[in-house]
Amino acid sequence: MENQHSKDWKTRMTRRIEALRMLAAGHSPTDVAGKFYKGHEENLRRDLKEFRSVDYPAMCAYVNMVITEKLLEKGGTTWLEKAKQSKIRRAEQGLFMGTRPTGYRILDGRLIQIKGEISRVDRVLYGFRVLGKTADQLADEFKFPLSTVHRILRNPVYKGEFVFLGKSYKGNWKPRITMEEYDEIQSMLHAPTGGSRLSKVLYRWKDGKWVARPGAKELASKIVQKRLEQKSGATIAGELEISRSVVDKVLKDRRVTGDSDFEQLVPRQIWDEAQKKHVPTFQEFEEERSRQRKQQIMSQLPAYRWEIREKLGLSKIVVNSLIEDLKEDMIQERADGLLARAWEIFPEKVLAKRHKGATKAVKKVLEVLQSEGKMTRGDLIKKTGFSEPYIQMLLTRMRRMGVIERQDYWGYGIRDEWVKHVANWLSQPHIAKL
Repeated sequence: MENQHSKDWKTRMTRRIEALRMLAAGHSPTDVAGKFYKGHEENLRRDLKEFRSVDYPAMCAYVNMVITEKLLEKGGTTWLEKAKQSKIRRAEQGLFMGTRPTGYRILDGRLIQIKGEISRVDRVLYGFRVLGKTADQLADEFKFPLSTVHRILRNPVYKGEFVFLGKSYKGNWKPRITMEEYDEIQSMLHAPTGGSRLSKVLYRWKDGKWVARPGAKELASKIVQKRLEQKSGATIAGELEISRSVVDKVLKDRRVTGDSDFEQLVPRQIWDEAQKKHVPTFQEFEEERSRQRKQQIMSQLPAYRWEIREKLGLSKIVVNSLIEDLKEDMIQERADGLLARAWEIFPEKVLAKRHKGATKAVKKVLEVLQSEGKMTRGDLIKKTGFSEPYIQMLLTRMRRMGVIERQDYWGYGIRDEWVKHVANWLSQPHIAKL
């Protein structure tokens, strides 16, 4: 049964030939494009250009072969057999028979180099054989599909040969690599799977054994040295900009020391010392850091939380969390005042507002109350210059937060337990500048 590709090719060829006939009969390109290309003259020109450069030479070569080989003459040999024998004779003459190899175009059996593409093919062959790069790395570097890289590495065209009907023929073009280099590439492609499980970055198969890739020894030495410094696998991978799997293979696979016919990357004694190093887990690391920070906080006590934050450079969340842990660990210490100041929450968390103007208004009201003591709402309006609704809104909010209280029917004052917090908050440099 005829496949879809053949049907599409026949349809395309028929359309091109009919378009040529119409142009030869005197029809304008616009009329031809309207009939066969939905009015797109650019598609007509592109189609005919491709026909002129690819299909027409192939058709002429095929007609010449039919005439030369007398394929249409009657005789005992079938037409298909004559065509097969003709192709075999052309292959024996070194004319290429097969699908287009990467880096070349085919013209009447001759391979013509495509300059930009053939240079990339040369670098793929050199990178795999000499530099020891993997097929995946080469595909990413030269923007080839991975399947194309594998075809380049396996295709005998680049050593000056080609296979037709199961038999190898020597081509009439200049080889890109020697026979020995081609055989070396095939040996590397058919390497055992053990080394690939160890790491494609570290080893390659050459001359029947696993040898280190360029730079593998230096990389393995750096990994082991950092483990001797008790660094974790994730830290080592981040500092060396490599995958975590490569780090784990160097640190866990004994073959990197030269076992099982693998070339030695790291001396056995140094590798054994690295195995004895204990690397703390993430949980152990966090516990140790928390313990050190608690000791730093204890050295600052007695102090308010905002003072601890400024001196130690910690965030509010961290300070709050550590103080809560200390409160549980040292609940008895509150009696002698060691945690008395740090016991209270950050005053700015309550007093500071999202907008600078609102914080400035709160500061002004508290300064008046701090200096004058108890004051009525009318006195606050006169002292601050704020409107009555605005003063009422500020007083209501600060009462809800517990900062001030109504000390009698008309007067407002700062709560006793908040007097020290307000004084410290007002004395902070960034608040005093407002």
